[in-house]
Amino acid sequence: MKKYILLFLLMFFALDSFSAENVIADAEKAYNADQFRDAAKLYEQAKEEGVSTELYYNLGNAYYKSGEMGKAVLNYERALLLDPSNSDAKYNLDFVNSKLVDKLESDENIIDSFVHSIVSITNPNGWAVIAIVTFILLLISAAVYIFCGDVLLKKIGFFGGIILLLLVVFTNLIAITESRNFSNREYAVVTDDIVILSTSPRVPKSKTEEAFLLHEGAKVKIVDSVQVKIDTTSVMWFDVKADRTHRAWMKKSQLERI
Repeated sequence: MKKYILLFLLMFFALDSFSAENVIADAEKAYNADQFRDAAKLYEQAKEEGVSTELYYNLGNAYYKSGEMGKAVLNYERALLLDPSNSDAKYNLDFVNSKLVDKLESDENIIDSFVHSIVSITNPNGWAVIAIVTFILLLISAAVYIFCGDVLLKKIGFFGGIILLLLVVFTNLIAITESRNFSNREYAVVTDDIVILSTSPRVPKSKTEEAFLLHEGAKVKIVDSVQVKIDTTSVMWFDVKADRTHRAWMKKSQLERI
């Protein structure tokens, strides 16, 4: 009986994988035939079977070709969230950002920018391998220092161990940073054509309540949120930072988390 259950599960996962591959193949055919909206729909369908940096990258391309700049930026950002070393996604994101109406300055400080540049050297799996290798080398260095009788080798083991210990700490900090970035999802992208942000969590009733404008594709940082109930309808509002000097409220429906 157990054999039949195992066989059924293997067949189920094989068919599931085959179905996802077929959808992606159809999406690629539609994209190559310049049917970009159809390609985007098929890539969105493929997301139900699992996501990857390549899938988000292809989805970003399809949305850009369809003229949906906001969703193009969103998916390039998601591709980079999964793999910061995806140079194609980074190049295309920079290219699309250069065409956006809003030219926003990043709110990252010098330390954040430095850490981000280091993190983007490789993908999360690459950093995991580096962390494991450096830890193994640290153990070898410790063994050389403890058990080797040669003075030179003991010095190499001691000082090499210090360097490797720092590397182990550094790679683990990067792993923590990657995990935090992936789980927090504090950044979002404006998906509406034009959004008038408000000074309070409600639709502006006068010019004095209008904060500033943002256009499709602008990247914002979500600082806070509040559920506003009007009669029987509840609307989620986000307090967002567009850059270091611009902060206001906008509806949840007007943006999408990365």
